[in-house]
Amino acid sequence: MPHIALGTMRMSGHFDGLMVLNRDAVGASRLLDAARHLGVDLFDTAPVYARGQAEWDLGRSGGPAASRVWTKVGVDIGGVLPRLDYSVPGMLATLQGSCRRLRRTSVECVFVHNPTAEVLRSLDWRQLYELMVVNGPADALGASVLTGEEVELLLDVPVPVPMPVMVEAALLDRRRGLAVRLANAGHRLIVRSLFSGGAAFDGLPPERRIRLIGEAFHATVSRYDPWAVVIAPRTPQQMAEYSAVLRYATGKATQ
Repeated sequence: MPHIALGTMRMSGHFDGLMVLNRDAVGASRLLDAARHLGVDLFDTAPVYARGQAEWDLGRSGGPAASRVWTKVGVDIGGVLPRLDYSVPGMLATLQGSCRRLRRTSVECVFVHNPTAEVLRSLDWRQLYELMVVNGPADALGASVLTGEEVELLLDVPVPVPMPVMVEAALLDRRRGLAVRLANAGHRLIVRSLFSGGAAFDGLPPERRIRLIGEAFHATVSRYDPWAVVIAPRTPQQMAEYSAVLRYATGKATQ
């Protein structure tokens, strides 16, 4: 069974590039409590999520030190407006800022966040690995990518250990061979965005949403054998709709 991570992109509000809308720190805390109650101990975040507020909320949530956190680099939120920064010093500074907001000395994995193919061709992966993993606050280095071309560029990245690669489910559905090629290259596939923003849930009764969640999860595991799957409920009520999937993934389906 894959690892299950809670994605926090909309947990703390929606960042539209200028401001954070629908900010709800109390709701974020309740969602994190609901996730932990269901056994989730892995959280996927990024500094651009609610412009740092998702990381702050995760850091303030008082979760156990044993919980695992992923974050991302490539977007600097320190200025008046966020800006892309894929320079090695810039990404290291971003990771250090994330650790401060998360109130952690380290994260389980740091992902280069949605780099273009041009950025991927120019990255010094060995230097990045040395600074962020060997001598830095991350246990692993990965990449979160949006297109098949970017996945292809990651197949021969010269890192000394398997790279976690985060890919949207819709891309894998369009390019079925990508998952196999990543596995053959020794990388670890992480599938995100099972529902492409959740529009498929609009207006559906809870029992139908629960069925869709189960169908999408089991289809993803069957087709792609991922190392991890990122789920993205935004409220405790939505989190409860994943309970059957979580029990199955943790081997507690009969409890």
